[in-house]
Amino acid sequence: MKTGRLQFRVLLLAEKRPLSFNFKVKYAVSFFFPLFSFLARHIGTAALIFTLWANACAADAPVPTDAENMMLIELHGNNPEERDRLPSLVLTSQIIFRVLAAEIALQRYLFAPAYQAYLALARETHDPRMAQRASEIALDAHSPSDALAAVRIWRRDAPHSRRAARFEARLLVLSGQPDAAQRSLERVLALKPDDEDAALLLAQLGPEQRRQAINTLRAAVEHHPAAHKARLALAQLYLSNQQPDDALREFQALHVQHPDDPAPLMGIARVCLEQKRLDAAEENLRQYLHMAPPDADTGQAYLYLAFIAAEKDNTAQAMQWLDKISPASSRHIPAWLARAQLLAQSGRIDEARALLARLKSSDPKIQVLIARIDSALLLETQRNMEAEERLAQAYQVWPDAPELIYDYAMAAERNGHYARMEMLLRRLIDLQPDQPEAYNALGYALADRSQQLNQAQQLIEKAVQRAPDNPYFLDSLGWVKYRLGNIEEATALLQRAYQIEPHAEIGAHLGEVLWKQGQQEEARRIWRDAQRIEPDNATLCETMQRFLGQP
Repeated sequence: MKTGRLQFRVLLLAEKRPLSFNFKVKYAVSFFFPLFSFLARHIGTAALIFTLWANACAADAPVPTDAENMMLIELHGNNPEERDRLPSLVLTSQIIFRVLAAEIALQRYLFAPAYQAYLALARETHDPRMAQRASEIALDAHSPSDALAAVRIWRRDAPHSRRAARFEARLLVLSGQPDAAQRSLERVLALKPDDEDAALLLAQLGPEQRRQAINTLRAAVEHHPAAHKARLALAQLYLSNQQPDDALREFQALHVQHPDDPAPLMGIARVCLEQKRLDAAEENLRQYLHMAPPDADTGQAYLYLAFIAAEKDNTAQAMQWLDKISPASSRHIPAWLARAQLLAQSGRIDEARALLARLKSSDPKIQVLIARIDSALLLETQRNMEAEERLAQAYQVWPDAPELIYDYAMAAERNGHYARMEMLLRRLIDLQPDQPEAYNALGYALADRSQQLNQAQQLIEKAVQRAPDNPYFLDSLGWVKYRLGNIEEATALLQRAYQIEPHAEIGAHLGEVLWKQGQQEEARRIWRDAQRIEPDNATLCETMQRFLGQP
């Protein structure tokens, strides 16, 4: 199964990640399969050039300004001990020129020269912030192996940096080394048991590690009941572990400890949303807005309220909540996209597209995102050729944007332009050899048309090697095995995929393979189950028409 259907929805709910109570929340728009996923992240670089190393210059350099110190805190965290260990670096004109050149290259999506420039500076200066920036660029370019190389230089130059250790652990996970990541995080937690960031990262390694992180943070909170950040992290882990009552208890304890702090109210509202208690969520959100200081970024609360109104089919109220989000809010762009979503859901596609066209930004990432959403809206109304043309225009401007290439390939396939699709996916593989999606999409497209089946299997196997529990990749591998005549292997893979994710298309494939094995009753049962999940799924309807004579 391809990881894409070109369906579109804006996430009004917060991302599935630790709650951030300073509300410097990035925005996400998702349509990964069953929706494509495209995460657009702001990368703050403008102020970086002249202030990054301001307090690391020679002794006769001027004292850093408050703004420069704030930049250092933003980049290196709030740990003064780490900042005190920075080397004394003379900010020469050559360094400034090389940093400027790297940042300009980055704005043009030229990740490789920007990465190489910072990596060279890191090796020459031994300033950990150079290596940190190189690792961030590599990660943004979806190259965890390059990021890992940079972060190891970062760790060499800042051996006591817990932030570097956490970053390394995240990259080890992305590079398929979860055991090494776990060891790194456990070392961090042994030094500082209430390191909430390390605990949250550990929890992402699996159910057992999540329980370990919960136990570590719970012990830290019991030992230090006033550990505010640790309790917040514990509450989030309870949420991710499907323990909403425990999460609610922690958020309520925070509210009792800090009755003048509105932040726990946002956490309580989040739990209520998880529990579908919309009225209770709305009450807490209104109370949060009442208590929030005038300069607080309240955009996330208004997004939640807009979501609640939309769930209650009150589009007008949802629009009113979105209108309250200030242009200065970090949630301004999600609000704009949410308005477009509401218009599209009301059948006003052209108005939604016009609204997107008025969203102006100098950030190439946002421009790419707008183009992708615009094409998704066209696809929603079966204007497939227009969608492909829209993506083709964007591709001419941003030929190295991975998510854009993927969308363009999927739109080309929808229009039967298979040679173009294959070219784009192979280009994406060249750009992101560590990422599994393009391998899977190309392999599945070949298998679905019964073309180059051995090559299709090799491509999909590469995807499965990188993500062995991904149900859509397992579905693809099962499907190509079926096409090659390996029925028993196909059945086992498809059953496993359907168990992980009971999706209608996986059910369609599983039912077909079972039918071919003579298990017609079991096939019918699977198809009926799949129909309840998504009755209008095209693959399911076509499969049932072929075998049963009716969708």
